[in-house]
Amino acid sequence: MFRKPELLAPAGSFESLRGAINAGADAVYLGGKLFSARAYATNFDEEELKRAINYCHIHGVNIYLTINTLLKNNEIESLYDYVLPYYKEGLDGVILQDFGVLNFLKQSFPDLPLHGSTQMNAHNYKDLEVLKNLGLQRVVLAREVTLEEIEDIKSKTNIEIETFVHGALCYCYSGQCLMSSILGGRSGNRGKCAQPCRLPYTLNSDALPSRESKNKYLLSPKDINTLEIIPELIDRKIDSFKIEGRMKGPEYVSGVTNIYRRVIDEYIEKGSINKNFLNKDIDTLLELFNRGGFSKGYYLGKHNEDMLAIDKPKHLGNPIGKVTKVSKSKITVTLSEDVNKDDVIEIGETTDIQEKLKIENDTKMGSSIVFLLKKQISVDPLNLVAYRTKNMALIKNLKERFIENDKKVNIEGSIVCKKDKPLYMSVAYDNYILTNTGPIVEKAKNQPLLMKKIEEQVKKTGNTLFNIDTLDVQMDEDIFIPISVINKQRRDLLEELEVKILKDYKRSKEMTKPSFTKAFVTNNEKKKNLIVAFDNLEKALIGVEAEGVDSIYVEAGPSDLGELLSLVNAAHSYKKKIYLLMPHIYRKATNKSFAKFIESLKKSHIDGFVIKTLGQYYDLEDSSKELILDYNLYAINNYAVDEWEQLDVSRYTLSPELHYKEMSELPLERYDLIAYGYLPLMVSDQCVIKNVNGCHKNSNDNRIIDRYKKEFRIKSNCNYCYNTIYNSSPTMLLDQLKKTNEMGINNIRLHFTFEENDEVKRIIKSYVNVFKYNKEERLDLVDFNRGHFLRGVE
Repeated sequence: MFRKPELLAPAGSFESLRGAINAGADAVYLGGKLFSARAYATNFDEEELKRAINYCHIHGVNIYLTINTLLKNNEIESLYDYVLPYYKEGLDGVILQDFGVLNFLKQSFPDLPLHGSTQMNAHNYKDLEVLKNLGLQRVVLAREVTLEEIEDIKSKTNIEIETFVHGALCYCYSGQCLMSSILGGRSGNRGKCAQPCRLPYTLNSDALPSRESKNKYLLSPKDINTLEIIPELIDRKIDSFKIEGRMKGPEYVSGVTNIYRRVIDEYIEKGSINKNFLNKDIDTLLELFNRGGFSKGYYLGKHNEDMLAIDKPKHLGNPIGKVTKVSKSKITVTLSEDVNKDDVIEIGETTDIQEKLKIENDTKMGSSIVFLLKKQISVDPLNLVAYRTKNMALIKNLKERFIENDKKVNIEGSIVCKKDKPLYMSVAYDNYILTNTGPIVEKAKNQPLLMKKIEEQVKKTGNTLFNIDTLDVQMDEDIFIPISVINKQRRDLLEELEVKILKDYKRSKEMTKPSFTKAFVTNNEKKKNLIVAFDNLEKALIGVEAEGVDSIYVEAGPSDLGELLSLVNAAHSYKKKIYLLMPHIYRKATNKSFAKFIESLKKSHIDGFVIKTLGQYYDLEDSSKELILDYNLYAINNYAVDEWEQLDVSRYTLSPELHYKEMSELPLERYDLIAYGYLPLMVSDQCVIKNVNGCHKNSNDNRIIDRYKKEFRIKSNCNYCYNTIYNSSPTMLLDQLKKTNEMGINNIRLHFTFEENDEVKRIIKSYVNVFKYNKEERLDLVDFNRGHFLRGVE
C-alpha cells in the first residue's frame, strides 16, 4: 500500500486557484500583497485571500500563505496585523524563509503550522533537524537534492518534507542568489528577482570550448518534469509534491495539476503507470510551457548540460512541422500535426527568429501554410522545425473543464413529505448531518406535487458550491407544498452546511501582538577587530604576518588538516584568532568527508568556525568554539537575531543587501561587515565550465561575460562539486569606514579571492591605516562598487 503524497499547486490569482482545485489539487499555496517571493504575481488582497481560504476549505483543500522573503526591522512589526485576519479565517500554514518571521509567528500564533521555504537551502537531514527543533512542521527541500539523499533524509528525521515536481528551476541554490540584487537592485530574497540567469553570456575559459558558447544562455535551466519518476518519488515517502508556477496563468496551473493528479492516483491504485498515456501527458506539458524540453532536475544526479536551455530561455512549444520552402520574406511550413485557428507557432530552437506566426484557419496534418515574415532574419530558416507555442484547442479545453465553472462538492440529501406532518429535509456531507422542518404538508386540492418536481427543486443548488448527488425522497402521492417553501428550506440547509464546515476551520482565540523589548548583550570593550578572509591556506599566511590584522578566516578541507593546524599555531604566535570558513554547500558526501576533520578541529586550538548552513551548526553546536554565521544565514532584523540567540551563536554577518541606515537598527557590535571583496552572486550545483568544455577540475581562469562586457569570475569548488560566480568588481567600503565607526561596527572583514599577493598586502595596509589609525587613505582600484551600503534594496 502506497502512501499518497499531497499534491500542492500554485495560485497567482483566484482563477488559478479555482483551476487548481477543479483539476485535483490537495492544497494550494499563494501570496498576499506583502512579503511574497513572487511580488510580480497578481496575488491576493485581504478580502480575496479570505474568500480563497473559505473556497479551499469548502472543497477540503489546504491553503498555505507564502511569507518567504527577508523582512527588515521596519516591516516585521506589521506582520501581526497582516496575518491575523487569515489566521482567524483558518489559514492552514505559512511558508517562510526569515528566522525573524519564524520567531515572530511562533510568538503571535503558536498553533499556526509553519513551513520552511526552499529559500532556507535545506539539503541534508541535519538542516531539517535544526529547523524541526525550532518549531517548523515541514521543510521544502533544496531543488538540488537527489533521490538517494531524500531517502537518507526520510530515514533520519520525521519532519514533513516537500519537493518540487514540476516547473521552473533556479540555476543557483535558492536563497543563495544575489545576482539580481547586486546587478539590478531587484532582490530575489525580497521577491523581486529580475532573472539575470535567463540572459545570454559568453564563456571565456582557460580550456578550449567543446561547443559554441558565445551569447548562449549558460545559466538558464530547463523546467523540471518528473512524471516519469513519480513512482520513485512516491516510494521515497515524500509528504508533498509541489508544482512551481505562481507567475503562470490558470490554464497552465490546471493543466499541469490535472496531469500530475492522474499519474499519482494511477500509481497509488495500480502500482504502475501506463506509458502510452504518459507520453500524451508529456506532449500536453510541452504545449503548456517548456524551455527546450524538460529535465528531471537533480533527482537522478547531475546531468549538467542536459538540464540547461542553452539556446533559448523562453517557451519552445511542441514541434508541429518544418520549413520546406523559403522565398524572400515568405516561408512555407509543412505540418506534421493538425493546427487550430489562432494557434501561434515559432521557427527554430534559438532566438534567431523571434517572430510569432499566427494560424488563420484550422489546418490538417500534411498541409502547407505560407507565412509572410515582417522582420528581417539573419539565418536561413530552410529545414528548421516549426514549434507551436500556443495551442488554442488545448487552452479552450482547459478553460471549459477547470476554470470557467466552480467545482461542486457532492453531498447527500433527503426530503420527507407526509400529509399532516411538517416538511422534513436533511443534507449530509462527511461528518456533517443537518436537518430542518417546515410547514405542515397539505393534501392537494387540485394538481398534486409530483416526485420529479420535488427532486428537481431540491437539487437546484444554484450558485452554491454544493451538488446534491444522491437524493432520497419519501412522499405521499396526493400532497401539495409551495415550491417557494422547498426552495427556502434547501437554501437554509446549504447555507447552514457551509457555515458549519467553515466554522471548524476558523479560530476565535485572542492573540497578543508581540513587542520587541529585548536588550542584546553587548561587548563593552568595543575593540576594533580587523578580519581577513582567504580561500586558501598559502595566502592566509599574509594575514598571519600582516600588522594590524586581528582575526583570520580561511577555507580548508580534510586533506589540509596538518597545514591548517600549523597555521593555527602561527596565528596564535602573532596573538591573532583564526577560524575555519566552512563550505557554502554541505551535502551528504561533504558531511561524510568532514566528519573526522571537524572532530579533530573541535579538539584543536582553532578559535572557531564561520558557518554557512544549518547542518554545519548541527555538527558544531556541541563544540566549545565560537560559531559565526556568514552573510547567507540571514539575520537582517532583531527578531531573527533573537531566534539565532537560542542557538548560542557568537556573531553574525551583515547582509550585503542592507543599507547602512537599516544596519543601524541592529546590534552591530555582534556583526561582521564585509568591507572588501568580490561578492559571490551565485552558488550553483551546476558547472558552467563542464557544460561547455567538459570537466577540467581546478581550471582557474574562467569567466562569463554579459551583454555589457562585464566579466564575472567562476570558481570551481571541485572538492565539494559546486560553482561560485563572483561579481565583476569588488565591493570596497574603505571610504565609508568613518561612517561604520560612528555606527558602532567593530568587526570589519576583508575577503580575498582573486587578488595577487602584493595587492592583498596593499589592501590590508590601507584598511589598517583607516580602520585602526583613522588615517586618510585611498585605494587606486580600476573598478569597484559599494554594494547596497548606500543604495539598499526595495
